[in-house]
Amino acid sequence: VTLSTVGVAPRIQSLAKDAPPSLRLALSLHAPNQSLREQLMPVAGKKWPLPALLEAVRNFEAATQSGVLIEYILIRDVNDDDSHAEALSNLIREEGLQCAGVNLIPYNPTGAGMSEGYGTPSDARCKRFRDCMRRLGTHNVTIRFSTKLGRGLAAACGQLGLRSVSGLPS
Repeated sequence: VTLSTVGVAPRIQSLAKDAPPSLRLALSLHAPNQSLREQLMPVAGKKWPLPALLEAVRNFEAATQSGVLIEYILIRDVNDDDSHAEALSNLIREEGLQCAGVNLIPYNPTGAGMSEGYGTPSDARCKRFRDCMRRLGTHNVTIRFSTKLGRGLAAACGQLGLRSVSGLPS
């Protein structure tokens, strides 16, 4: 069983103590630094800052003897250039994460995201990001192009049907 989380650090700490050995964790990170994480994930980014989150992840990895899978949505001109790939590789290495792998997911458009100017990077851009991370020594970096399935129905990975950003905390 794999549990996916936006990074609720206190719950990850609890899981480190109570999780069955077969439980795996997938962390929706989407940013290699605190400021970009707060921009992309304002609630989770502010409530559970990277230092506390990464400490919880390390504790989970130590307790379960299993690396956490990092999920990273690539958004054109927001978090998809070589500097972001380098920063993400450095974060994984410098924080001492075991890291089961990194799933790179091309952004699937939503009305809310389009209103913010978010777009999908080209396949070539996604491959360049992956290749940059691999060159820097990050293992098991994959691109999930299959996550494009269901876009027309707003049912692809990460689409969840949000149509506007009105009413969201800023």
